[in-house]
Formats: sequence, structure tokens, C-alpha cells
Amino acid sequence: MTCVFCGSGISKTDEHVYARWMRKGIQAEARTTVTVGREERFVRTDAGPTIVLRKGVCRGCNTGWMAALERTVQPLLLPAMRGDPVAYAPESQRAIAAWATQKALLTSLAIRAWGFAAFAPTSAIRWLYEHRGEASPPPGTQVWLAAVEARLGTSDALTGSISTGWAPPSPRLPRFYFVTVSAGCLVLQVGGQDTDAARSPVTFIRPDNLLTTAPSIWPARDQLITWPPGTILTKDELTELGEWEGTQSEAVRPRGHLRHE
Repeated sequence: MTCVFCGSGISKTDEHVYARWMRKGIQAEARTTVTVGREERFVRTDAGPTIVLRKGVCRGCNTGWMAALERTVQPLLLPAMRGDPVAYAPESQRAIAAWATQKALLTSLAIRAWGFAAFAPTSAIRWLYEHRGEASPPPGTQVWLAAVEARLGTSDALTGSISTGWAPPSPRLPRFYFVTVSAGCLVLQVGGQDTDAARSPVTFIRPDNLLTTAPSIWPARDQLITWPPGTILTKDELTELGEWEGTQSEAVRPRGHLRHE
């Protein structure tokens, strides 16, 4: 397997999707429980609730531009992960959106390596690498923030969900991905698509009841965004947030739902 970003076949490393600073900051120590669809369930045996893409990223990317992005977002996100109110300027929103998109794609790649249906479009991965100097999400990406009640140091500290959207008429052609993760009290939700293969752009339109629950930070907004929003989700409501079916430009429904917690 070559590096998913630059294509290098040398000095490949394991990529921990949830970085050490993130897991330590929210005291995430429980094992990871994975739910496929709404029925099949198993418990990961990894030490700690982490998702690892084995030998998927080269050392140059891992310790270079990816590490630089981690250093940029750590002071921005860690207070929110611990439940402290924060405010994000437009430049900070862009960096957070790029980081969240990278994590969504890496999570999808890791889940796929486990043998489950997950979609990480090559066009989006390529965009992140080619625009690594400016840390900008690929075209067609949408990112939202939310807040959830969480007890740090418990199994509530780290959760997530993954959905893959398929393009009709072929049920085998993936078209978009939809990933929701929580780290402590912070929730990030990313909707993205294959910008090369899509005949027309996918548009995710939030239900009215989620407009104030999960405000958008990408596409770019020229205003200050404060967190947490007015509504703090319960654990059950977080599950519902990860399962909402966005309205797209065509009649495409998310399929292949996978949730880990």
C-alpha cells in the first residue's frame, strides 16, 4: 500500500486518526465498540478508542503537513472538546474544516480496511494533498459543528458514525460520504463527495430542526462562530444527528451506515 496522499511507497507509518493529544485531552481510555448498520456489533481489541490506518501514510506526510495541521487545530479544538466555550474566526473555521475533512476521509479508509463499506473519494484525498499549504477542504465539502453531553474519561468520550451515499441507477457506485465524530463535548460532521465522478454536485440541506443545533463552518462564512450552540445534544440525539438524511440535488439516499462508539 502506498501513501494515500502523496503515493510514496517508502517509510510508511500507521496513522492514528484520533491523535494522542486528542485522546489524552478528553481522557479517552475505553475500548472502541463498532456497530455496523443497526444490528452487527463487535468490540475492537485496540488499546484505547483509536482508529488506525495501518501503513497508510508515509512518514513525510505524517510528520510534515499533517502534523502542522494538527498543531494548528489543537489549541482551537481542545477547549471545546473539554466543554469550554470558544469562538472561531473565519480563518480558524477553514483550518478546522480541512482537519475535519481529513479525519473523515482517514476514518473511512480505516473502516474500509476492516472490511466494511466506506467511501473515501480519491479526488478529495488528492485535493487535500495538493492544497496542503493552505489547508482547504475540497470542493463540494460541507462541515458543521455541534455539542454533546459527554463525561470525559468514559465510553461517552469518543463516538462517531459513517454513511456512504450511492449514485443511482447503479447501487455499486459510491458518490458521497457522510461522517459524524465526537471528541469529548465537541461534534464535527462532514459531508463530502467525489468531485471527479459526480455528474452534478451533491448538496446536503439540513433539516430545519438542525439549523441551530449544528451550525455550518464550511463553505466559508465571513463571521465569527461561537461554540457551543444553543442546543446541547444528548447521546441519543447525537445518534440521530449522525443518521439524518441530507437532501441532495438528486434522489440519493445514504446507505451502508456504520457507527462506532
